[in-house]
Amino acid sequence: MDIFISAIIWGMVIYFVLKFIELYLKARNDILREDLEAVSKKIKETIVNVNIERHGDMFYVFEKETDNFVAQGKTMAEIKEVMQKRFPKKTFVATEDHIKESGLEI
Repeated sequence: MDIFISAIIWGMVIYFVLKFIELYLKARNDILREDLEAVSKKIKETIVNVNIERHGDMFYVFEKETDNFVAQGKTMAEIKEVMQKRFPKKTFVATEDHIKESGLEI
């Protein structure tokens, strides 16, 4: 009878320890999810995907999602300078293939 009571008590102790660990991991997961969402939001606010078009010797840069005009120039250096002046807290990204297709030299 004593072994039976001891087994029940140990079973309850193990159950409560596992429940505590589960609650701790869920709380930690929620915190990490919130942190991840905050970082994701910050990245979305900072990084802008762009398309580059070439017309003659001039290159035009447009925001990919909205098709809003961003900058124009004859060289990558000229375009970067304009983008940095107009949008100092933004980072503009174009795929390497898209840059090659437009003929813009990096």
